[in-house]
Amino acid sequence: MSLLQEEAIFRSENVSTISILKDVMSKKATEKKITLNITYELSNETISSTLSQMLPMIAHYKTLTDKYNLIEPLKELVMDGSTDDVLTPEHRHILNNANSIREQYKQTPVHLNRLC
Repeated sequence: MSLLQEEAIFRSENVSTISILKDVMSKKATEKKITLNITYELSNETISSTLSQMLPMIAHYKTLTDKYNLIEPLKELVMDGSTDDVLTPEHRHILNNANSIREQYKQTPVHLNRLC
């Protein structure tokens, strides 16, 4: 952070940090009826770093969502008189762990739902 007369420059590799700082400053300025001119620059390295941190989380949630969405169709397939012998080992694993998958799915942050 560096301060000049009527100007402050903040640097961070974390986009969320800058976003939170911008929101807090805007809120305080509004409360005090001060006009702020906020600009920001994102470097390619910052974007790349942020995405590399997010992608594993998104991939995990996508896989969890896929498993969650398979639970009911797999249950119906087995309930129609078929044994679970017709299921792949992966599908059997999903059915055997349906309660755990449901709980994990419920605990997943809602905002990730928009990403998948």
